[in-house]
Amino acid sequence: MKGTKMIKRLSAVIVGATMVATMMPMTVSATQISAHYYNPEDYTTYDVTATKVTSDEDVWSDGWYVVDTSVTVANRIEIQGDVSLVLYGDKRLTAPKGIHVPSGSSLTVYPPSSYAAGYIFISSGYNSNTVEDGNAAIGGNSGEYNGTLTFIGGSLNVKGGKGGAGIGTGANAVAGEPHDITLKTTSDVSATGGYGAAGIGGGENTSAPNISIVKGHFNVTGCGGAAAIGGGVNGSFGIINIGVDISSFATSEDGKGAGIGNGFGGSRTYTSGSPVITVSNTEYLDVTTSDGGSAFICSASDDPSTIPSGSVSVATPIIITKYLDNNDYLATKDVDDCFKHTRIVMNHCNHSNATYVVTPTGHSRVCQDCRYVEEEQPHIVGPSYCTTCGYGYEAVLDSATVDFSGKLKMLFTFRFSDDLKSDSDAYVEFTKTGSSKTIKISSGTPAGENTVLSYPVEIPDYADMVTINVYHGDGTKATMHDGKGTPRNNGFQYSVREYANKMRTLGSDRKMRELAAALYDYGACASSYFKNNDNSPSSTEFYMFRLDNELAALEAAYGVKVLQDRKPIGFVKNTYNVNFIEDNTLRVTFVLDGSVPVDSYTFCIDGVPVQAKQIGENRYSLYIHNISAPNLDAEHDFSISYGGDTYEIRASVMSYALLAMQDTENQKVAYLGRALYFYNQKANAYFESGNT
Repeated sequence: MKGTKMIKRLSAVIVGATMVATMMPMTVSATQISAHYYNPEDYTTYDVTATKVTSDEDVWSDGWYVVDTSVTVANRIEIQGDVSLVLYGDKRLTAPKGIHVPSGSSLTVYPPSSYAAGYIFISSGYNSNTVEDGNAAIGGNSGEYNGTLTFIGGSLNVKGGKGGAGIGTGANAVAGEPHDITLKTTSDVSATGGYGAAGIGGGENTSAPNISIVKGHFNVTGCGGAAAIGGGVNGSFGIINIGVDISSFATSEDGKGAGIGNGFGGSRTYTSGSPVITVSNTEYLDVTTSDGGSAFICSASDDPSTIPSGSVSVATPIIITKYLDNNDYLATKDVDDCFKHTRIVMNHCNHSNATYVVTPTGHSRVCQDCRYVEEEQPHIVGPSYCTTCGYGYEAVLDSATVDFSGKLKMLFTFRFSDDLKSDSDAYVEFTKTGSSKTIKISSGTPAGENTVLSYPVEIPDYADMVTINVYHGDGTKATMHDGKGTPRNNGFQYSVREYANKMRTLGSDRKMRELAAALYDYGACASSYFKNNDNSPSSTEFYMFRLDNELAALEAAYGVKVLQDRKPIGFVKNTYNVNFIEDNTLRVTFVLDGSVPVDSYTFCIDGVPVQAKQIGENRYSLYIHNISAPNLDAEHDFSISYGGDTYEIRASVMSYALLAMQDTENQKVAYLGRALYFYNQKANAYFESGNT
């Protein structure tokens, strides 16, 4: 069979190449190379002869194409016929004007192997070198439906032009007919519609084709009244099947469109008991909207009471874990009622995140994920404590979280026995490789019956496991268990990385999840650079390269600004950097030639005279210590004056991030600068929304 398939594919390539050569003038000879692709349906790798994609290769006809080196194709790529594309691992196809797949043509994207694939990056914005108004990033042009789109491998970061879907139809589509969109075994997908368009589905004033999302990590956003997945504004949707077994986030940006379903003003017919949206095999799915739209089916212009039973099908063992309406969580799992709510979070739940609520007479488990509450059970009394929940233990560690608001630190919430509370010398010991820190219980912060202790963490150490033990004042180890009832007499271990990894999927709201994801990447890049280990950001180049077209705007916003340029006698130059070990301490250094005694200069920070610290021969530094989220972009003025002359600059931690992200010699430095930038952006969004 493999040989037969090979002959057919090679014949198709040869025939396609012959047709192109006879139908249109060729100014550049296409390069044919040997390539391979992986088909996950039969777990087999196949060899093909494919056209190597180059910067001039903007018309793709029937056959195979391969991106084996990163390449930018400036013009909009035109798909003619049935095209298959192989994206080699870590290679990027940048197509700033997008990929046109008209009705009647098809594009199928494959990985080269079962474990690696490349990236497609398509931007949209206000400059001319982006997707044009009305066009989908991948799919139809303005006025057109899309051809068949199948993504079997590769990561995507795409945004449609104004009115165009991220993946799907163009705006006001009338030409052709809509064809299916299928995404399966794709790793990272970020798809955003232009104004009035869905992230995946219909463009402005256009209904969506059938959509099937099988596997991957998706972040999909609809804009201007469009659904995230489904119809554009004034558009409805076909059949939508969601079976994402990693995680997915769908957001209708202005809230008038459904999260998954109709755009505002769109409508369709329904048959009772016949599902139009099916969710199955999903590990985690978060659908969020507001302003009248619902998570499923209904936009703000729909009447939820008219939607018949069975229109949304949720297969077991998936459960609806949270509803969010008017900031209240509702304890209901009625699938037929789910399209009446503005937020729905679905996932498998085995109650692994259940903790015990303890009273003197018994205990009950409460699942922090699905809100399951067990009926109270009596204590099972052992020698001195309940062997199930640990009631009677000397120390119970109820929770471990991370505080972003000041210096980065882990917060541990304990329930201590009266004996430990009354022991003024009792303490908690925090240990990690090469260091140990003790904190007295009496110095903790009371929180009702609990006590909160904080442990500061330097960002390069975010992955380091910290072991927690509790001791009496005489050095005797206290008995301890966690909030799930598990004995922890050998210590409880936790890290910032573990917390961020959990919260980027299970955070209580989208901004919290995005902040946790940014912290995860920032810590990974810092750890990789400073410790030279193999920690890597969750989305590596896919996450990092998004700033490539924004450096000019970032320079205007965050670049170092010279406020006064009358250099005093003896001043040579200044430098600036960030000390990550001290939680983003900004340091500006003035280099002098020694011709003037240093005591004769006046150094100021934000107009206040300060003492400069000598860090080397004729090198004197000024510091702003412990600049934490959300103040990483806060600007400060640094000056040196003598004899009536002043040199003054304005800089922030982001000034250094901007400098670092442009480092062409050290990729780890560039990644660290970019991760720091995104961490600041997500921290600002999180704290500006009223979180603390």
